[in-house]
Amino acid sequence: NQQPPLEYNLVDLKKYLRFISGVGHLNFFTSRGCTYPCTFCFTSPFNSKRWRWMDSGLAVQRIKDFVQRYNVKGLTFIDNNFFMDMERGRSILKGLMREDLRIVISKISIRPDTLLKMNDDDFGLRNYFRVSRK
Repeated sequence: NQQPPLEYNLVDLKKYLRFISGVGHLNFFTSRGCTYPCTFCFTSPFNSKRWRWMDSGLAVQRIKDFVQRYNVKGLTFIDNNFFMDMERGRSILKGLMREDLRIVISKISIRPDTLLKMNDDDFGLRNYFRVSRK
């Protein structure tokens, strides 16, 4: 929460667009790290089994600014584990829906055991972000 937003205007964002189903996506993170001790993953030892996150309200505001300032149409969340805190993840997605940014989200990292804890409302959130809105 203390770090300032990244200054994407210092680079040519067109070089970093990844096109998925005809929509240009840019990477964005709202957290780093993971506390799970998975032996196949570099994240836990790399981040000393710590998870650092942006407050959900701040995350929504920064994403909104990012989308509007740079005319972003698609996002790829590069968090190591977006749903490390399930309520925070839900809050971010619901906040983005309220802002009606008309973006497509191509990826959100989630552990399979966390996926099993999701309910019908959680899965309904994905429908809002899957379809490109012109």
